[in-house]
Amino acid sequence: MKAHEHALDQGMALGFRDLTAARHMAKKWKKDADQKLAGEHGEDDSVHHEKSYVDVGGQTNVEAVMNLLNNCLGSGVLCVPVMVKNCGIGAAVVMLTTSAVINRFGLSLILNCMHITNVEASYNGVGRVTFGDKGRLAVVAIFIAMGFGCLVSYVDATASAIGGLLQVFGFVDDATKYTLILQLGCTTLLYPATYVRSLKNAVPISITSFVCALIVVGCVVTQCAIGIAKTGIPWATLRFVPDSAGVFLSCLPTALTVFSIQAGGSITMSSLADPSEENKSKVSLIAYIIVLVVNISIGLPSYMRFGDDTTPNIIDALPADNVLTIVAKVACLGLVIPSYMFMMIPCRVALIELIWKKNEAKQEATFQQFALITTCVNIVAVFVATLVSDLSLVIGLVGAVAANSVAFILPCAFYLKARASPKCDDVVATPFKDASSGPYLILIAFSFFSMFSGIYFLLSK
Repeated sequence: MKAHEHALDQGMALGFRDLTAARHMAKKWKKDADQKLAGEHGEDDSVHHEKSYVDVGGQTNVEAVMNLLNNCLGSGVLCVPVMVKNCGIGAAVVMLTTSAVINRFGLSLILNCMHITNVEASYNGVGRVTFGDKGRLAVVAIFIAMGFGCLVSYVDATASAIGGLLQVFGFVDDATKYTLILQLGCTTLLYPATYVRSLKNAVPISITSFVCALIVVGCVVTQCAIGIAKTGIPWATLRFVPDSAGVFLSCLPTALTVFSIQAGGSITMSSLADPSEENKSKVSLIAYIIVLVVNISIGLPSYMRFGDDTTPNIIDALPADNVLTIVAKVACLGLVIPSYMFMMIPCRVALIELIWKKNEAKQEATFQQFALITTCVNIVAVFVATLVSDLSLVIGLVGAVAANSVAFILPCAFYLKARASPKCDDVVATPFKDASSGPYLILIAFSFFSMFSGIYFLLSK
C-alpha cells in the first residue's frame, strides 16, 4: 500500500514539474524499503534510524524554492488580470495576499500531519492513517480532479496560443471563429508526449517549461508597462472593489488556485537537505512572497493597461502583431505543452491504481492498460475543453473544487483527526472537542462555502 501511496505523491510532484523533489523522495523511499528488508533479514540497520534527508542528497533551499515556484507558475497566472478586473484593485491585492497566507498555512498543516502520523512525505498516506481507506481515496479523488482540471486549462491555453500565432501570420482572420478546430487540432501537440512512459530526460523539459513561464510573465508585464508609460493610468475608470458579493465570490477560487501547491509542494518540503521546521518555514515564506509578487506584478499592470478590455487569458488582450506578444504566445506553448505531459502522470497513476490496483511508478500495468487510461483521459480532457473554452472559468472551477479541498478541507480534517491519536511520541493527544479545534473547523466551513458559492457564481456568469 505504501508503494502505491508513494507512486501517487511522486506523480503529483511530477505533475507540477517538481522533478527534483520527486527524484530525491524516490531515493529516500527506496532507502527506507532497503532498510526494512535488511531488518527482516536480521541485518544491522541501526545507523539508519535517524530521520534525515541530508545523507540522500536532499534539495538545497534554492532548489526547493525553484520547485515551489514551478508548482505555482502555470496557466493560472494568465487569469489573474481578469480576476483583478472583476474584483477591483484593492480587493484583489487583499484577496491575493490573504490567499498566500492561508495557502502557506495549509502547506505547513499537511507537513505537520505527516509528522504526527509518522508518515514519510505522503499526502494520501496521511489520509490512510487518519481516516483509513476513505481518507486515502478522498486524496486520490481530489488529485485526479485537480490534475484533470489543469489538463483542460492547458488545452484551452494551447488552442489560444496557436490561434493567436496563426492570426498574426495571416493564416486566419479571427482565431476566435476557429476555437473548436484549434482545440481539436492542438491534440497533435499535446497527445504524443503523454504516451512516453519513461521520464529519464525530463529535467531539462521541466526547466524549459519554467523558463517559458517567466518569459510569458515578463512579456506581459513589459508590454503593460510600456503602454502605461504612453497613455497613463485611467484611475477614474478603474475598479477598486467588486460590484457585488457574487462577483467577489466568483473571483475567490482563482485567487486560491494560483497559490495552491499543497499537492506537489508537500513532497518538495519533505525532501529538503535541512528538514528543520525553521528552514521549512523560511523556504515556504520566500516562495510564497515571490509568487505573490509575480501575481500582483502581472495582475495590476494588466488591468491598469487594458481596463475593462482585460481578457480571461491576458495574452489575448495584447497587441497581436507586437513582437513581445508573439514571443509570449510561443513561450506559452513551451509552458503548457510540457505541463500537459507532466500533469497526465498523477491522473494516470491514480486511475491505474484505482482500477487495477497496480503501481504505475514501477510500470506494473501492461502497456495496453497504460495506453487505455492515457487515451481516455486525453479524449475527455479535450472534450471538456470544447465545452468550457474560457480559461479563467476552468481555473476558477479547479480552485473552487480542488484547491479548497487539497489546501484547506483535507489538511484541517486530517490534522484534527491525527492529533487526537498521534502516532509519534513528541505530540500530546488533543481531543476533537478541544476549543483549539475551532479555527480549523471555521476554515473547513469557509472552504465549503467558498467551494459551493464559487461554483454557483462562476457558472451563473
